[in-house]
Amino acid sequence: MDLKCPCKGPLFARSESAAHDEQLIDVVVECKACGRTLNSFIFIDEMLVLDEGSSGGKENADV
Repeated sequence: MDLKCPCKGPLFARSESAAHDEQLIDVVVECKACGRTLNSFIFIDEMLVLDEGSSGGKENADV
């Protein structure tokens, strides 16, 4: 994570589905030293795919 708190404390990030929209991820980053908290909502369809996983996006690959 390319983010630094002015106090240079350790950062903790967590994410979950946004309660108001299932197409959004709610991301919260908090500095454990001073309590500074950042929040952002990210659209799932705007994210980059890093790994297709075992299915590779193919349905019924064994058929």
